[in-house]
Amino acid sequence: MTVTDHSLNLENATYKDTPEVEVLAREKHIESGLYVSYMDVADISDHSPYKEKQEVQAIIANLDQQLRQNLDWQAPQVVDGELDRTSLNPVSAWLYGENFPCLTEWRESVPSASALSNLYLPQETHLPGNINDGDGLFNGTEIDTTTHSFFLNGLDCIAIRTRAQLMKMIASRTISKDEAKTHWVSLACGAAIPVFETLGDSHADVRLDLVDVDPDALEFAKRFALKHSLVEGEDFTLFNRHLVRDLIVTDKLVAELGENEADMVDMMGIFEYFKPEPAAVMLKNAFRLVKPGGVLVLANMLSTRPQLDFNLRGVGWPYIKPRSLEEISEIILGAGLSLDDAEVYIPKDGIYAVVEIRK
Repeated sequence: MTVTDHSLNLENATYKDTPEVEVLAREKHIESGLYVSYMDVADISDHSPYKEKQEVQAIIANLDQQLRQNLDWQAPQVVDGELDRTSLNPVSAWLYGENFPCLTEWRESVPSASALSNLYLPQETHLPGNINDGDGLFNGTEIDTTTHSFFLNGLDCIAIRTRAQLMKMIASRTISKDEAKTHWVSLACGAAIPVFETLGDSHADVRLDLVDVDPDALEFAKRFALKHSLVEGEDFTLFNRHLVRDLIVTDKLVAELGENEADMVDMMGIFEYFKPEPAAVMLKNAFRLVKPGGVLVLANMLSTRPQLDFNLRGVGWPYIKPRSLEEISEIILGAGLSLDDAEVYIPKDGIYAVVEIRK
C-alpha cells in the first residue's frame, strides 16, 4: 500500500483559511439527555486533491479493518522515548516502517504537544525541533511526502482541526467586543495553537492564562504568543501546573486563577484522559473558574467513532478514554452541572464530541 504524490501545494492554504461552520441538524439525544448539533466544518484538507484524500482514507480504513479482525494485536509502545519495535503489530509495523520515514520520530513524541502541532498545521514542512535553536518553531526533521499526506488527510488529523474550529466558533461568541479584556483560561493548553489561531482572526483584547504540566509545551506556546504580538505578563501568563494535583486532588488552581473570573475555560485536550470520577471532579472545579455568563468547552473522543482501532492500536495513541454521549452526560451530572446548560457539537467526521457548558 502506497500513497501517491499528487504534488499538493498548500503555500496559500492555512489553518485560518477555512473557518466555515454550518449546522446540519440539531436534536435532543434521548439516551443522554443532551442537545446535539451535527456540524459541517470546513478543513484545510478540502484543498487537497480529491484522489489523494480518498487514497489516504481508503488505506486507513483498510488498516482499521485488519485491526478489528485481529483483536489480539496490541498497541505499539514507546519506552524511554523510543519506539519499541518488538511491540509492533503488523499494522503498526507498516506505519512505522520505511513507507513513512519520519513517522516513527513523530510517534515517539505522542502524546505531547509537539505531536499535535503538525496535525493542526499540516502546511508546515518540518517537525518541531529544538525550541532553543532560534530557527523557527518547526525546525526539526523534514516531513516526507507520504507522512505529510497522512497529517493532512487522515480522519484523525482532520478531527483534531475540526474540534479546534468548533472551539473557535464558541470563542467567537464569547470574546468581548467592547473595551473589556476577555479572560480565557486554557487547561492543559499544550502549544495552544487553536487558541492563538482563534485570537489571530479576532484581533481581540484578551488575557490568557495558559496552564500545562509540560514546560516545553509552555515554551512552545510562549513562542506562538510572541509571534501573535502578545506581551507576557500583560496579555498572557504561563502556569506550569499539574492538573491532577492542583485541580482534582486539591482545588489550588481555582484559588490561584480566581473563582468566577474567566469568560472562557477550555479543556479541549485533557478531559478524555481521565476516568469518570476524576473527570467529574476536574470539570466541577474548572467550571468554578467560569464567571456568570461565561462558558467552558471540552472535547471527548466518541466511542462510536469510525476507525477507532486504527487510532488506539495502529497509531497507538495512549491513555485516551473514548466515551458515548451517555457517559459524557453522566460525568457532567457527576460534576453537579445541568444538562440544560450544555450543548454538544459533533462534526461530520464523527470523531469528537465538543461540549459547550454555559454558566
